Amino acid sequence: MAAETYAKQINRMISDILHNRKQYKDLDMTHAKFVELVREMRYNQRQYFKHRTQGFLEKSKALEKQVDQYLADTSLPNQQKLF
Repeated sequence: MAAETYAKQINRMISDILHNRKQYKDLDMTHAKFVELVREMRYNQRQYFKHRTQGFLEKSKALEKQVDQYLADTSLPNQQKLF
């Protein structure tokens, strides 16, 4: 139940970010591209923890950096930082 609620919250946050991204002119990532980027990131993270190889670690970090950068670029002006 808690995981389902958390997943719904994450999906709502992503939808809000993507819906409000119209105010950002330089963004060309669609919802499908963003979901695919996150899916690829999670795949590489799981593979790293399964095999512990440097290649999966580097790919995971690179993809995570892309996801973090996109989220930072699309954060709403009045949105407060969590940390």
